[in-house]
Amino acid sequence: MPGQTVGANMNARCPKAWYVLAAAAVSLGLLAAGGPAAATVTPGSPLHTAATLPHQVREITGGVMFGGTVSLVKDERRLGRKLAIVRGYYHFGERFPTRRDGALMAGHRTMLVSLDAWHDTPGYAAVAAGRDDRFIRSFLRSMNHAAIQHHLGVIYFSYEHEAELNHGMGSPAQFRRAWQHIRHLARRAHLSRLRFVFTLLHWAFLRPQPRWMRVPSATAMWPGNRQVDIVAADGYYSRGCKAGSAPGSYRQSTPSSVFGPVLNFARLHQKPVFLAEWGASAKHPRSQANFIREMAGFVSAHPQIRAVSYWDAAGSHCSYSVDHHPRALAALRMMGQRRALQGRVR
Repeated sequence: MPGQTVGANMNARCPKAWYVLAAAAVSLGLLAAGGPAAATVTPGSPLHTAATLPHQVREITGGVMFGGTVSLVKDERRLGRKLAIVRGYYHFGERFPTRRDGALMAGHRTMLVSLDAWHDTPGYAAVAAGRDDRFIRSFLRSMNHAAIQHHLGVIYFSYEHEAELNHGMGSPAQFRRAWQHIRHLARRAHLSRLRFVFTLLHWAFLRPQPRWMRVPSATAMWPGNRQVDIVAADGYYSRGCKAGSAPGSYRQSTPSSVFGPVLNFARLHQKPVFLAEWGASAKHPRSQANFIREMAGFVSAHPQIRAVSYWDAAGSHCSYSVDHHPRALAALRMMGQRRALQGRVR
């Protein structure tokens, strides 16, 4: 169940078969080829220049927050550090926090929490109309209270992460209204410890949109600058995964090709960036370790990124776990030890 274990929400969280195929198309046909959607980021480029950061990220001190899913907490000793941020998943009707998440926050780990619908219920129109206000207010207040109780400067909230996939819940316009309504509830309740994180899959940030893309773009889903504190993306290096990944499909995938578009989008809106889910396929341990090492350099080079959360789990189509591959775990340990990734909330 969301909020219990990451594995229990595997079907919702593991990239789908068509995601793997589409990611290959991004890597080969668009980004790696340097086409119009390419977003290669290099030192000295506009993306590398640290603009004046919005006030909310000043509550993160010491660099980028390094974290992951709950399943990565057990590896903290082998990583040589405590996670600064932990990814959590909840559904409408569930109470926050679980005993486990309360213990994590008591250890001074903040959280990035998704609140998603069960089987498209409630839809965006129902949320925007206020039909679930009682539950939503209670959930948000519980998050804010947990931050105060555990002396966390802020805690992070994402409504319907990867909302571009949820066609049954309503239109992009309805999503925007639902998001705006939830943000209004938080403001009216003066929940000052909450930060709202707009989270989509990385391909939704591509500009221009490729012809094969059948989901709304980040621009279509965007609730507005005053409604969002942080822009986030979920993205993976999925070489060797099931669902028809051809040999070499992911050889050209780089952190810049996966996450460059979200940096561009966030820069246009003057927002900081979280990499809310990222991972590298465990099918090829050497490539997995190499991608993690590349991510360490990419994140360190881009001060616009304020948190990274490794998705340490296995699903029906792909495993991104580092548990059984010493090289991958060593690479993640080295990443977590970097001086630039010692951030935490005040």
